[in-house]
Amino acid sequence: MSNGAHTGRRRAQFVHSSGHKGKNHQQAPKEPWDVKIDVYLNSVGPAPNYPADFDIQTCLPTQWNNGEDNPQVFFFNDGRPFFRVTFRLWDNTNGGLGSGYKFVADKNDALWSKLGSICPTAGCWDVFAKSGIKRPNDTTITGDNPNDETCLGAFQYVLRVTDGNKIVSLDPGGNNMNGGTGFD
Repeated sequence: MSNGAHTGRRRAQFVHSSGHKGKNHQQAPKEPWDVKIDVYLNSVGPAPNYPADFDIQTCLPTQWNNGEDNPQVFFFNDGRPFFRVTFRLWDNTNGGLGSGYKFVADKNDALWSKLGSICPTAGCWDVFAKSGIKRPNDTTITGDNPNDETCLGAFQYVLRVTDGNKIVSLDPGGNNMNGGTGFD
């Protein structure tokens, strides 16, 4: 999905994050999985599209799809009600010195998500619902991913960042795999 070039190694397959894939436990934790996805903004190209070179890193399982610059992140609930995903922005532009990039001020404009394989180009919250989006500071945005029956399968999300002059869209992908128990 990204317009940038990836220079790291690509993995052919992902590994499920649990040793008990597919088991339905009668007793399970009631709190969400708290996960972090680090987003490294390396450079931003010229107008009008401002193509970005960025990387993501997370403890969640990932898979490289052919031609993609960033991996697709897989979400396996394993009995938890949902995922609370914290995206942390690391501005490595300007030769690593940064250029003041931060998430856009309106939290609902900072994180969009859409079911399927097409990235959202306008406000859309199919997976990360508006009600669960938080922006605790300029470089952190948090969204709740229910990974339930309403949003299983592939989805795309866009993280929108700004240096105060232009808005840049970072667009990795995700895949909700096995559904959660829902929000309480």
